[in-house]
Amino acid sequence: MKNSSILGICLIALSGLEQILIYMINSRADSYGMLLQITPEYIWSIPMITLLLGVLLIVLPLIPHKNQNTAETKKNKG
Repeated sequence: MKNSSILGICLIALSGLEQILIYMINSRADSYGMLLQITPEYIWSIPMITLLLGVLLIVLPLIPHKNQNTAETKKNKG
């Protein structure tokens, strides 16, 4: 596993911890809808951005990339 994938897993875990902390701070909310109303939207964007970055760091290294045939690589082969 690549280092960026490990970092991505850590960011996803951090995102979950951030959401738990937001819920604990606003413990007077009876439901998830009330929690969303009490908490400002910019606070909710922090764990969402962390989650998306974590997913990207896991997925991007898995995508195979093509080596472009340039003049330099042709000279090195021949």
